[in-house]
Amino acid sequence: MDAAERRQFVNDHRVCIWGYERRNGPPSMSVVYYQMDGDDIILTTMRERAKAKAIGRNPEISLCILDEQWPMTYLVVYGKGEIEEGPDKGLDAFSAITEVMQGAPVTAEQREELRVMCEREDRVMVRFTPSATFETPPRHIYQDTDIATVAHGLGNTLAWKS
Repeated sequence: MDAAERRQFVNDHRVCIWGYERRNGPPSMSVVYYQMDGDDIILTTMRERAKAKAIGRNPEISLCILDEQWPMTYLVVYGKGEIEEGPDKGLDAFSAITEVMQGAPVTAEQREELRVMCEREDRVMVRFTPSATFETPPRHIYQDTDIATVAHGLGNTLAWKS
């Protein structure tokens, strides 16, 4: 995939695994929805969750963008996350992601319900700025004759923009 195709893959999907460094122990991963904003990726979390705290310690995170169709393909994206402060930032992110989740625009009534939830949960916007991707072409076996031709190789780290 070239850079445009990788960005299109991210734009065409809506679920990822968010990987980040924990304070102690192995890395952590969470399945979350996301929304594209230009070349950036918008996520949301609660201010007191480990994901937000981890960004404060080390903004380097990874997103494994998932294709929800089987057989599953994916694209790992590396970059930096930043907590965006300000009026309605968490609400704006959660509204955009809700639109992705439900496949329809958020109504004014829904936005007000989301506002109450975002205030109660102290939600923040996370702006993820990609720097690179890691690509390994998926290898699937659809039938027994595919076994003879399936091959694995090393992946490539590729710049987000070329």
